[in-house]
Amino acid sequence: MNEFENIEEFETIILTDDLGEEIEFAIIDSIENNDNIYLLVVESKFIDYDEVEAIILKEISIDTNDIIYERVEDDIELNKVSELFRLSVDDYDFEVYD
Repeated sequence: MNEFENIEEFETIILTDDLGEEIEFAIIDSIENNDNIYLLVVESKFIDYDEVEAIILKEISIDTNDIIYERVEDDIELNKVSELFRLSVDDYDFEVYD
């Protein structure tokens, strides 16, 4: 049994990749830091896996119908936000890979 076993417990978002494909992600956690909102997400189709790659997204803008997120790529920002997620809750474990 893994800690993310029941997808119905998580809010989901749909993101569009560079090829126009829509991908559903489960929001595992969110955090605010320095007036920025970050989401820790897992692709929904992998939610039942024992180990899964999570992605940290940063809210970059809100327009009338959509919120725009981008993947956190900057190493310094990624490490800082990862540590904030790690300290915020004990419900999951994760490691940051380059």
